[in-house]
Amino acid sequence: WKATRVLAGIELPSGEGAVDPKLLEAAQKRKDKVEEFPVRFIRNGDRVVADREFNAEQEELSVNKQTVDAQWRASNPNVLTLTYPTGGVTEVKVTKRSVTMADDARGVEFSEYSRVAAADLGGVPEIGAKWVRGKFRLEEGDSKALGIVLEYVLPGDRPDPKYATMKLKYRISLSKDGD
Repeated sequence: WKATRVLAGIELPSGEGAVDPKLLEAAQKRKDKVEEFPVRFIRNGDRVVADREFNAEQEELSVNKQTVDAQWRASNPNVLTLTYPTGGVTEVKVTKRSVTMADDARGVEFSEYSRVAAADLGGVPEIGAKWVRGKFRLEEGDSKALGIVLEYVLPGDRPDPKYATMKLKYRISLSKDGD
């Protein structure tokens, strides 16, 4: 599959002073730009799940132009660890997840809350969090899915979205390779 994503909106619900300036600058540079990268889904028992290892590596390569080493296992799907060329490490640990399929099985809604720990080489980890919500619907047979994803960047000590320092809104389409 190919993901085509546009960062369509940036909100700063807690004010500009509450957000990490580097994070805000990076988001502003990406706003309204089309990002494309391959994504993959795999079977995990009787379910199909996103291959987070492959997807994270491809997204970093396409969006941030860097090769990362991602570690993730379908048998322990809640932990994704990224090691950057600088030696920095980010661990994303999903602590709450919900998925709801539409009655006609052509749509899905999901929500994930994750703790995010990031550290430069030899540094003390900074703890934060993110909450990601999304909706996708199959279109054009089964060859394309259209969706909207909201990502709330949260301070580590306040996991409620009302304390978000930044809210990002993405428009995403997923299309089968070659379509």
